[in-house]
Amino acid sequence: MPRRGVTSLGNKINALTSLRFFAAFYVVMRHALTRYFPGVPQEFIPAVIMGQTSVTFFYMLSGYILAVVYLRRSGGAVEWKPFYAARFARIYPLFTATIFFALPLLPWLRIPNYGAVRGSLLSLATLTGNLLMLKGWVPYLRGLDDPNWSLSVEAFFYLLFPVLGPFIWRQSRQRALVLFLAFYFFWEAIVFWVYSHFTFNPYEFIKWNPIVYLNEFICGIILARILEGHGAGDWVARFGKKASMPIFALASVAFFVIVYRGVFVEAGGVMDGLSIPIFALIIWSCSYSDTFLSRILSVRWLVVLGEASYGLYLIHLPVYEYFARLNLIRPYLFPLYLATTIGLSVLSFYFFEIPARRVILHRFGVRPREGVQESSAAQ
Repeated sequence: MPRRGVTSLGNKINALTSLRFFAAFYVVMRHALTRYFPGVPQEFIPAVIMGQTSVTFFYMLSGYILAVVYLRRSGGAVEWKPFYAARFARIYPLFTATIFFALPLLPWLRIPNYGAVRGSLLSLATLTGNLLMLKGWVPYLRGLDDPNWSLSVEAFFYLLFPVLGPFIWRQSRQRALVLFLAFYFFWEAIVFWVYSHFTFNPYEFIKWNPIVYLNEFICGIILARILEGHGAGDWVARFGKKASMPIFALASVAFFVIVYRGVFVEAGGVMDGLSIPIFALIIWSCSYSDTFLSRILSVRWLVVLGEASYGLYLIHLPVYEYFARLNLIRPYLFPLYLATTIGLSVLSFYFFEIPARRVILHRFGVRPREGVQESSAAQ
């Protein structure tokens, strides 16, 4: 029996599902707000740019949820075939569909710059590289639904999880906490040093590289290990279950403001991993169900939007590009753009993602995990 007031880690954590929508929506605002409203005051620009930190949240949440679903139930073992089949069924169908949805836009970008023949060949190479999920490794493949670069990062994480996950899960909670701090400080120091000392343009060669983000995924797994058992629940209870969420929320906001003022915003986004402690607090606090904010985040319509957030993340930029071709980038049409992207994401979740996932899992002979939260991860 799970401790009263704590969402069972074997079940779907509705508050975290809802938060995925807000994180994806922040990415949408990062890409679309200044394009629809070019007159946004300069003091608000850093807040818009920081929408890219949502990717860190997705990576951490991915590691956390995968650990909860696959490691806690099995005691730290991962069956490779069901795991890889479930991951493929979760992310690849919609990933592929949105690539082909955006594909007609690619010649508009390539052919005017490179000519018909070379532009077509480059478009074909870009399409192939995207379908193989290589965009994170080869930044020159950008130009076709650019936010999906993070899915190549997720695919890299999935390949490593059956090895990394059990190793982390075998550690004690105390050792896991040491690992969390070590990965956080050491990895960020290395990335910052490389960014500061190499003469080539690190934004293209480092920003999109999956290895740079590995600490975020690992810290998500470690966080799940730290919270395993009732010790974490006892610690939270000292503050009072109803008080824990506001305390963590305020601490997260304070840390966010401190870290991302000044030099860190100007670092080209490479330092997104600095927000790991912020998202660790948020994930921790939202894993407990009897707080006021958790109950608000667990309302059905928010959970639906959270479930559809993967589609929102992948669909929003191609929709914007089509709106641009139709000359619909006007401030008064911004609500129409938002309604279109959110509506398409919900429709794709119910009428494409779920049916496609069932077909693929049936093909591989894997039963869906009913009642558990399968993170779409990077979105």
